[in-house]
Amino acid sequence: MSRLFKCFLLLILCSIAPVCHAEKIVCHVTGRVDDPGEKEVMLFETFSDVHNGRYTKVPVKQGEFALNIQTSRLKRYYVVLTSEYESGSMRVADFIVEPADVHITIPRATDEGDDVIRISSRGPENTMAMRYIAFRDSLFKAYEPLLRSLAAPPSAAADTSREERQEAPSVKQKYEQINDEMGLKKAEWIASHVCFYSLSRIMNDLSSFAPPRTRERLTEVYYEKFARFMPSHPYHKSILHVAAALQLKPGRKYIDYLVPDERGRDVMLSSLYQGKLIYINLWASWCGSCRRHAKSLIPLYNKYKDRGFQIISFARESRKGAMEEAEERDGYPWKSQAELNDRHQIWLRNGLGDAGGGGYLIDNNGTILAVYPSADELEAILKRRL
Repeated sequence: MSRLFKCFLLLILCSIAPVCHAEKIVCHVTGRVDDPGEKEVMLFETFSDVHNGRYTKVPVKQGEFALNIQTSRLKRYYVVLTSEYESGSMRVADFIVEPADVHITIPRATDEGDDVIRISSRGPENTMAMRYIAFRDSLFKAYEPLLRSLAAPPSAAADTSREERQEAPSVKQKYEQINDEMGLKKAEWIASHVCFYSLSRIMNDLSSFAPPRTRERLTEVYYEKFARFMPSHPYHKSILHVAAALQLKPGRKYIDYLVPDERGRDVMLSSLYQGKLIYINLWASWCGSCRRHAKSLIPLYNKYKDRGFQIISFARESRKGAMEEAEERDGYPWKSQAELNDRHQIWLRNGLGDAGGGGYLIDNNGTILAVYPSADELEAILKRRL
């Protein structure tokens, strides 16, 4: 049975599974903020929620805050300082909403590396979260010397030929290899700790830009250990959409789905294909990195648009007009359509979860040629193909 078929089968099973009507869960959350200038914190379940205006703001009074979160099922929540979220540079911590007290400590932001937000709780799921964080931190500490060595400049007396230097893995490739090694070890920790926190980690890590081997192993761990764990929980649906989207690799067919066209009508994405090579650009006005990526494509678009290069662009927004403001500021020569409040679930279908940006280069038959290529990688393909 193919993995893609398993994805769709489990999606169906999750949709028909009986919902467990548990008693209300009340999680008492308290916190301390060391910086007296901070006046508010934000709590939300996913970054998609916060971008769509679904969050709770809690005032900080004399360095402290408190609230009760009520829910019908276990959930994973995030906490950030409102000022840091609005500035785009933020520290984030997560915790599980369960029937227990949770305490959050937010130290003053520094450049010393000891300003992480800390969570403490005696609840079983948050206890597992704290164990995972301790394991993750010990893993990073073990790899830190190797990571630091990659950041150091090469010795001037290095006795290597030009050909040997060209054949050696780049620093970027070495970073990716190390991140994959650490990711695989974290995946094994999750495999050996079957609990709700681990299920939420699978959802989070599959939805982020985890390295390829890590994603593959997390998908295997999900099917082996978690597919029947708390089967009615909605996190399964998100995981299965991402697992299906992980099949989107070069050489395979890109998926087709409903999107908004320039008149606001719902149409199939494939009906918009007009070029020989088509780049599906997924971005957002609030995503700095994907806007920089999109701007790097402007020279390529102008150079190759008359040879058959097409960009179809969608912006993930929660406010009307935000996309247009960003378009005008960045000067994109192609048109974008706003995906308001995840109406068509474009990002979920593409396995991007809470991310802002992503993209696929396809040919006019829908075959994937590259996944989120850089401008240089994209131009190399355009030169060969057009």
